[in-house]
Amino acid sequence: MTLMIGTEQFILLKQDIKAWNQWRQENPDFVPNLSGVNLSGFNLENANLSSANLSSTKFQQTNLTGADLSVANLSRANLSQANLTQANLTVANLTEAYLSEANLSQANLSGANLSEAYLSRANLRDANLTVGNFSGANLTRVCLQDVDLTGANCSEANLSDAIAFGLKICSVNFAKTIFTGIQIDFWHFDELTNLETAICDYFFYPEANLQRYPRQDRLAAGGFATWIRQNMIQV
Repeated sequence: MTLMIGTEQFILLKQDIKAWNQWRQENPDFVPNLSGVNLSGFNLENANLSSANLSSTKFQQTNLTGADLSVANLSRANLSQANLTQANLTVANLTEAYLSEANLSQANLSGANLSEAYLSRANLRDANLTVGNFSGANLTRVCLQDVDLTGANCSEANLSDAIAFGLKICSVNFAKTIFTGIQIDFWHFDELTNLETAICDYFFYPEANLQRYPRQDRLAAGGFATWIRQNMIQV
């Protein structure tokens, strides 16, 4: 692939998404380099940014609905409050990216690397997170409703106070993952789901009207894994 750097690409992307996408289709070997550029607040709906270098790029409150960001380098990018609904982020590099309050509903993050990423309060409802790397990621207070995490690595991630209903967690690595304060229901797991070293002092369960469980004290080490295996759905 040929790496091209210049303001012409930035101007075209900013002014005319259709022309940008057409240009990329006609120049399939072109690798956009917008590293460190400020694209905050832009309307980049359906933009083709696949394989682009977007490291440390600013996308705060940017509309990236339906955008193709597959295989893009978004390491350390700032995507806070960005709209990534139905975006394609397959195999994207989002290490240490900042996605606080981002809308990732129905986004495809299969195989994406979000190691050490910050996603606090992000909306991941109906997202595809299969085989993703979330090791060390901050997922506090995220919405994980109806999410598929099959094969993902969530070791040492922080899911405190997250909403996680209808979660598919088959073959997921939750080694030392923090779950304290999480709201859970309708989890599907298999024998390869690793929860044994997960950390959870208490959680909330809808069948008890979202009452704290246990109501007093804390779960013993391994107690969360035991409760999941006894009360959730094994497949």
